[in-house]
Amino acid sequence: MIVTPVYSAGEAPIPGINRDELASGLRRHGHANVLTVDDEESLIEAIASMARSGDLVVGLGAGTITDWMNALPKNLDLRGRA
Repeated sequence: MIVTPVYSAGEAPIPGINRDELASGLRRHGHANVLTVDDEESLIEAIASMARSGDLVVGLGAGTITDWMNALPKNLDLRGRA
């Protein structure tokens, strides 16, 4: 599992709700392989290094992550990994 930064949807940020706390909570609840990334480029690099032909990559969220996921196939193709 890859966790990207958590952005607000226009409301004030909620203290303690961020990428690192989400990743920590996932680990505490049994997800042993949780990776955090800082930005779109890091996300592309991580997926390119992990995903194999036939894998399904799912992005959850709204706003920025939707843009990143929509651009992912093209970005992986540019690296010869789509």
